[in-house]
Order: sequence, then structure tokens, then C-alpha cells
Amino acid sequence: MAKHNAASQYFHVAIGSSISPRELHDAGFEMQDFKFLHTNFEDVKARLRDFFVVDESNHFQIIYRFERLPF
Repeated sequence: MAKHNAASQYFHVAIGSSISPRELHDAGFEMQDFKFLHTNFEDVKARLRDFFVVDESNHFQIIYRFERLPF
């Protein structure tokens, strides 16, 4: 993952992801301005075991893609 500045404490959900804000909230993530409080990538994956999570971050923001697993 790329290094981010201190302002990037939140992650964005990639466009086209198959997860709802409610599902992220239910997993314990706090939403603010359509961003979610970031812990770390491994924690995000551990909290959302029904999803395949991909890190699509760049130098400016943390972006995760969520694809619902087929089971």
C-alpha cells in the first residue's frame, strides 16, 4: 500500500463495490462524509469475511473495493 498523509485516516469505497454503507456500519466502521474510519487493511478484511477486499489506494487516498463472495 502507498504511504498516505495524516489526513487519510479514512478509506473510500471503490465505485462499483458490492457493499452497502449499512453493511460497513454493521461491521463496526464509522462513516463520515461518505468515508469510513480507517484502521488497517488486515482489520478491514477480518471484519468483512463475506467479501473479497482489494486495496486500490493511491498516493492521495485509501480506497478499498468490496466484492461479495458467492456463498
